[in-house]
Amino acid sequence: MFAAHAAAARSSGRRVLACSASRPSGLARPRRDVSETSPSSPAPRPGWARAFSSSEETVEVPVDELDPSSLADAYNRRRAVYNRSVSALRKQYHAEFVEQRERESRAKARETAKVKRAALERKRLKAMRTAE
Repeated sequence: MFAAHAAAARSSGRRVLACSASRPSGLARPRRDVSETSPSSPAPRPGWARAFSSSEETVEVPVDELDPSSLADAYNRRRAVYNRSVSALRKQYHAEFVEQRERESRAKARETAKVKRAALERKRLKAMRTAE
């Protein structure tokens, strides 16, 4: 039933979260023995009977079947979105870094020019004093 719901949700573009997604795909839940459940414990699933006629009966817990290819598709989509966002951030940080480096090089060039101009002015004044 869940597979049909997941397929319908996938075609509509909605995100489906499954509680069985933490289980490795393709593995069914183990069969639960009725003798393991005490009469005071809640039923394994809502709507199931709490007591059974004999302790030899076993109840197979229904598995929400998830198609491994749909799980892989969902994982790949999430991974692609993450990779694109990381790539965009890296490009943004690189652009900011390049801009900062250019600003610093322009400021350094201004300071170098200012120091050079001051040294040339001192040389000019000294040359004028010695020429007099």
